[in-house]
Amino acid sequence: MILSVRGIFGAATTSGVERMRFLHMAHVDKPKFLVDFDGVWTELSGQARAVDEAREQGLARITEWPLREIRLVMAQVQAELDLHPAAHGWRDHGRITAFSDEDPFLTHNSLCAAIQILAEEGHPRCLHLYEALRKGGYENTNELGSELFHEGSAAYLKASGHALLPEAVDSLSALLRVADVVFCSNFSTDAIAATWRRYGFSAGQTPWGGRLTLRGNAQKHVLTGDPGTCEAYNGRSTAVDRGHYLAILEEERPDVVVGDVFSLDLALPLVLKRSKPHFKNMVCLLKITRYTPPWSLELCRGGAGDGLFSIHSPSELATCATTLPKEGGR
Repeated sequence: MILSVRGIFGAATTSGVERMRFLHMAHVDKPKFLVDFDGVWTELSGQARAVDEAREQGLARITEWPLREIRLVMAQVQAELDLHPAAHGWRDHGRITAFSDEDPFLTHNSLCAAIQILAEEGHPRCLHLYEALRKGGYENTNELGSELFHEGSAAYLKASGHALLPEAVDSLSALLRVADVVFCSNFSTDAIAATWRRYGFSAGQTPWGGRLTLRGNAQKHVLTGDPGTCEAYNGRSTAVDRGHYLAILEEERPDVVVGDVFSLDLALPLVLKRSKPHFKNMVCLLKITRYTPPWSLELCRGGAGDGLFSIHSPSELATCATTLPKEGGR
């Protein structure tokens, strides 16, 4: 059984073992939730389609190839990612910072990075494509992936804005009645603020009682330390030397961390939970989505060292806050 908030907080099927994981903590008067934005509160599918289109159009534009040829080669790259998802990902300084199968945006970045990797390994079609990209001025296809991601995202967000989940507005207001909330996202602070402003939310003390803080440009993906600084999670060597993210966690000292991408959002908090006394009671929640990979689900089943649990909707967070056992991360 996956360790879920529903199971921990009051469900009839909850086991005594699951409850005991929380009973050693005392009640927090007003807990602090540090939450990711995209994927936890939003539906990614529309934006992901826009990014996919930007990738196809961008590769065709740079190489001057027909779209059908781009699609043929990229289908082969996708097949490689499907076969070896742990070997591919979004890269920072040449290292995988998040894996190819963790969300649609990461699949995009991984596809672009893999063009160069497979070309250097001698894959004929990728070699041909990479040479055409180099002639177009792009030596590093991982960086090209980031450029095309921002191109597709910017066009989509300008036209449509972030697509909040149907329950997002009610869920945030309910959570702010019982907790302080810090949005911590790689998206810009302005973009997050603009989305929530449309629904009456703004940073600072809110009418619901909780304080809302927006921390965009979090750079969770940036790897800043020893290349050997990794933790093994379900057989995957996961980088945890995320200095910018660490600084935010140290400053905010959250009681609960919530994210939908394990590598980016939760791998480092779990290390802190095990290694630093002031984080020992912090709760880590993985938001399960339609794209959550099986290996991440397995981590929830095992608790990743009795520290990782799952939710399926942000509507579960207020219940978590009101039943949260004491002395969270602070």
